[in-house]
Amino acid sequence: MRKKNNSSEKELDLVIGTRLKALRIAKGLSQTELGHHAGISFQQIQKCERGQNRVGAGRLWQFCQILGASPNQFFDEIEKLQNNQRRPSSTQQEWSTMLSRQNFKLVKNFMRIKDYNLKVSILRICEKLASESNNKN
Repeated sequence: MRKKNNSSEKELDLVIGTRLKALRIAKGLSQTELGHHAGISFQQIQKCERGQNRVGAGRLWQFCQILGASPNQFFDEIEKLQNNQRRPSSTQQEWSTMLSRQNFKLVKNFMRIKDYNLKVSILRICEKLASESNNKN
């Protein structure tokens, strides 16, 4: 019989779920579309993204193949969590902020731009505006 997740396991499930959501959105897929590609329901995707369902190794590999991601993209925060260098709640909050509707639209449209030089120019403009905005505050 499997025991319930302890808090550190739950924190890891949240980090992995949050990363799954970010990668799915960056790829421009809905939960339904990702579920279709993975052969599972959007509800299961939703539960994985919320950290309610644990993502097994086989399923994680499948998600990586669908999303064009590396398993490392799911686990790069785990060492920091284990060393208490950063609390998962702050990670969750940062990713939730990043995934706001406005930011999603920005990333989605940016990903549609094919011209590399144009992308570089847009990034420079954003960095300049962010720097000026921070200097005013």
